[in-house]
Amino acid sequence: LAFRGRRHEEETAQDRVFNWLGRAPRPGSECFRALQRFFPGALPGSAVHLRSRRVLENDFGFSPANTLLGTSFCPDEINNQMLDISTVMRRYWGKIFPMGGIGGVPYVGETGFKAFSSHVADNGNIIVI
Repeated sequence: LAFRGRRHEEETAQDRVFNWLGRAPRPGSECFRALQRFFPGALPGSAVHLRSRRVLENDFGFSPANTLLGTSFCPDEINNQMLDISTVMRRYWGKIFPMGGIGGVPYVGETGFKAFSSHVADNGNIIVI
């Protein structure tokens, strides 16, 4: 969704469903307004995972057997909750290769990327989040 003027004050059916599922703040709440204002179109991690998984598997042949997930999230506990995208994706894709991540940037350098690539199956795939 593109930012549409006062989106942070609007409520959609999708907002209500994600809240009902426990994956988004209550529509109309201060948290909801801030989320929509500063991150318009943000989706819960599970929705991003399901959408990206469908494209990667159907269009590009990715599967848990031929794919290695590289993560570059800050290791702080706030980024390791049960419904976070990193946890959801790790549960599905399996093995991960941690790539550092303070600030969300993979900090492994050239040597780390070489190590990362050495863990990928022949003719396999990588996902970096």
